[in-house]
Amino acid sequence: MQTALDSQLIDAVEARRVDEVERLINSGASPDANKRVTLRVKVRRFFASEWMEDTVDGESALVLAIVLRDTDIVRVLLEKGAKVDGSVQWRICNYSGGRNWSIDEWKLQRWVWTLSFSGMLSLAVGGYGGEETDYNGNKWADQKPIRQLW
Repeated sequence: MQTALDSQLIDAVEARRVDEVERLINSGASPDANKRVTLRVKVRRFFASEWMEDTVDGESALVLAIVLRDTDIVRVLLEKGAKVDGSVQWRICNYSGGRNWSIDEWKLQRWVWTLSFSGMLSLAVGGYGGEETDYNGNKWADQKPIRQLW
């Protein structure tokens, strides 16, 4: 479960405030905190629409720092014990702004694709070697560096 300190840590990483990152971890934030992403859209159901939302864990603080290429924050997170083992994965939401979604879009396409890397090292050396998976489960090797995805 994400704490308020963990949320603040993610905000500090994204704002590139290294002193705040260190202070928050020293105050109890987890160096392995993940960004929480909530998708909230209006979905047509029969003759009415209703708001639906889904929340998932996104990138870890370390992944964000690597993608931002902020070596000072990467160093602090590693010194404070951020995990580097295991695969890296996060989902990207479908953005169809300004209109109501169909129930099928909500069920099948709300998270339109997933980025995966075998480990932190493949992400850290430019993001080569990743894999993209679309909402249908189709997979392909990512041939472009991560910095070109944003």
